[in-house]
Amino acid sequence: MKHCRIKVSWLWIPFLLCYPFIPLYKTLLFIFLFLSIHESAHIIVAICFRYPIQKVILYPFGLCAVIDSIGYRSGIKDFLILVAGPLTHLLEPLLLRSFVMVGWISQAYCDYLCMMNLSILVFNLLPIYPLDGGRLLELFLQLIFPYMLAGKLLNLISMVLISCCYLIKMFQGISGLAICILLIIENMQSYRRRPYQRATFYQYRMDHPSTYPIRMNHGREIYRFATNIMLYESNWVNEEVWLNLLGISKR
Repeated sequence: MKHCRIKVSWLWIPFLLCYPFIPLYKTLLFIFLFLSIHESAHIIVAICFRYPIQKVILYPFGLCAVIDSIGYRSGIKDFLILVAGPLTHLLEPLLLRSFVMVGWISQAYCDYLCMMNLSILVFNLLPIYPLDGGRLLELFLQLIFPYMLAGKLLNLISMVLISCCYLIKMFQGISGLAICILLIIENMQSYRRRPYQRATFYQYRMDHPSTYPIRMNHGREIYRFATNIMLYESNWVNEEVWLNLLGISKR
């Protein structure tokens, strides 16, 4: 965390200007609390596994962390980091109940917030990138497909599911349309970033050789969860040699 940058989003400017006119300001504060606890869990588990935290952005709706190396290192560690956030939503009703006990909120308002907390959890677990559910789906796809193909399939599946969610009116009104548009834009940008992510992944694999089971690979892309033995010009070469042939050297 010593090199972590903390940034404040520009979205605070319009939010603070509109804040006096928002009738549900108290509910917005609880949404900020829910999502900040959620993201803090990701950060804490990542720090425990010594994943670098590049930066933490403070948005009006909560924290957002950029974690380096996630998607390249241990699949089990990635999984634990990803599920840490959603698991906090199972504990937040207990926090709300304690607020009722000390008289900070009413029981009726507590029930309303519990339903909202459940809605956030369900939304976050949708298998759509960049939600946690989408990132978990990517881990599963990487077990079956090469790294690059798994990423592209994730973006394709996400676009289809976003369209389906809108058609079945899971996302309703102007806010629902805005969510769909933002998710589509994020997936389009992610798809364009895939070559760069592949290059970063390949460099990581060159610097940190795989310890996964050996896989004889006839393709042109390596599998994340395997020690790839690649077929190159009718000869089998190990992963490190193959990466070196692509012009990738150890740092």
